[in-house]
Amino acid sequence: MSVLAVGLVACSDEWDNHYEVKKQSNGTLWENIAAQTDLTQFSRLLDATGFRTSLNGSQVFTVFAPTDDVFSATECDSLIQLYNEQLADGLKNEYNAVLKEFVMNHVALYNYSVSPYTNDSIVMMNGKYKVLSDTSLSDAKILSGNQLCSNGVLFKLGHRSTYAPSIYEYIKRDHDLDSLAAFYRHYEHYEFDPEQSVPGGIVNGKTVYLDSVKVLYNSLWPVASSISREDSSFLAIYPTNALWKELVEKYERCFIYDKKVEIRDSLSYYLPRLQILEGAVFSHSINPANKINEEVKSMNAEMLFLSRHYTYYGTLYRYGYYTWVSAISNVLNYFIGGAEKVECSNGTVYKHSDKESWPFDNVNYNLLLRNATLTIEAESAYAKDSVYSKFTKPLSYIYVLDNNPLKSEVSGDGYVEVSPRASQMPKALFNVYNVLSNVNYDVYVVTAPPIAGDTLAQPLNNNFRVVLMWNDLEGKQQQQKLPAKSTAYFESDGSSVTRHYLGNFSFPTSSFGLDKPQVKIQIEGYTNPSLVKKGTHTTTTGIDCFEFIPTGFTEPEAGGN
Repeated sequence: MSVLAVGLVACSDEWDNHYEVKKQSNGTLWENIAAQTDLTQFSRLLDATGFRTSLNGSQVFTVFAPTDDVFSATECDSLIQLYNEQLADGLKNEYNAVLKEFVMNHVALYNYSVSPYTNDSIVMMNGKYKVLSDTSLSDAKILSGNQLCSNGVLFKLGHRSTYAPSIYEYIKRDHDLDSLAAFYRHYEHYEFDPEQSVPGGIVNGKTVYLDSVKVLYNSLWPVASSISREDSSFLAIYPTNALWKELVEKYERCFIYDKKVEIRDSLSYYLPRLQILEGAVFSHSINPANKINEEVKSMNAEMLFLSRHYTYYGTLYRYGYYTWVSAISNVLNYFIGGAEKVECSNGTVYKHSDKESWPFDNVNYNLLLRNATLTIEAESAYAKDSVYSKFTKPLSYIYVLDNNPLKSEVSGDGYVEVSPRASQMPKALFNVYNVLSNVNYDVYVVTAPPIAGDTLAQPLNNNFRVVLMWNDLEGKQQQQKLPAKSTAYFESDGSSVTRHYLGNFSFPTSSFGLDKPQVKIQIEGYTNPSLVKKGTHTTTTGIDCFEFIPTGFTEPEAGGN
């Protein structure tokens, strides 16, 4: 029984030590800070920035105030000047550097006290995470603490609490990354946030707000939002300015739009730069901690084991991970070798300034080619443009049944038939979307025989010609008839799916991301009536799909861009 009693006393002592009784004090946090003779500069900054109002109210805070020994009058004057300059520029308080990086870096919501057992992670008002112990706030030494005020707790620090920027913040303050920062800033904007705003009533059916709050957003979601998060950990790999410029010039040639495209400037700016950031960020929070090591040990490493953001203009439609397989013994070293390392509050930045060490150059260029591969199903509603109704019947959509021997050979399980009216030669036009400029494409037309739709049909051949169309830089449609010789034609096999090679083509303008296609393929029937009479051919052309397979990039002309 006595042993139990001793145990209870010891346990009670530990409990009291962990939750040490706070030192009582009269007045609010602001009143106590203003009364301290060694907190005059911090008090002056709180007054100048208007933050004294918050610390003089009923909301509960914990304040870690740097003393005058570590926060001088000169430093305080400099911060007040910067605050006023940003205020005059219209920058909102929540984004003002002085409030966010200094004042709110020394204040936390709610009340915290410390004891010899304290080792907690707390969130400051600016969202930064810091470790609080009985002796320090992360890297700042605690001189005194646990002073209980009417609306919180006051500590004194022997060092200023260091502000560690997030990766997103760091990009915008490192002059080596000015080009990357300019790209991100281009998509920053303020949006009205009704949840944080104060409604004042309804006038003419609409809510009127007494206090309208606007929040800074970046439309490059989730690229920008991810690296802003303080509750995650990332590894980011970025090129410095000179290398960025070189890479932009390289990718820009793939996204050249004709002069009639209304958003050509936006697309030409946005898409080349986004290619550079393919695979630039790896999330430690999303992925298991040992994932990289497992891949390395397997010797079948996923070379691009980083977050992937592949985007159409205005809409981020895919967010996944690279799975580029290569036998590289150390994946991480492949990405960060030769780079400068910078630690941030939510991860690590590796800056590459040398093209030789840039890990994504050939990989991303090849990935762009791979993503540029196009298979356009002729039966798709998006593929159909128009038919020449004077000569051609409405297109027939034919679906291949499961018991048909050609089922596995017809892509998309279906095709269209282009058939003539009476004895006329039929013509039908099809759309091709998302073609890149200055990329060499092998272009194919794939035809399906009559027996793909009906196994009892006669295996008849068909002859046809093709007109390939595209826009030049002025927005004028150009075309090329194929085969080039006017009497030549393509012939589809009546018994099998046939792949017809049209040639290798490079287009001067891109249609990537556009709602309206610019590259089009016209199919023109070319079967001689005499062959139909012989019973060997049909005037109906079965079109399965069109294929645009990139084979490389068109080299710029000497002296050109």
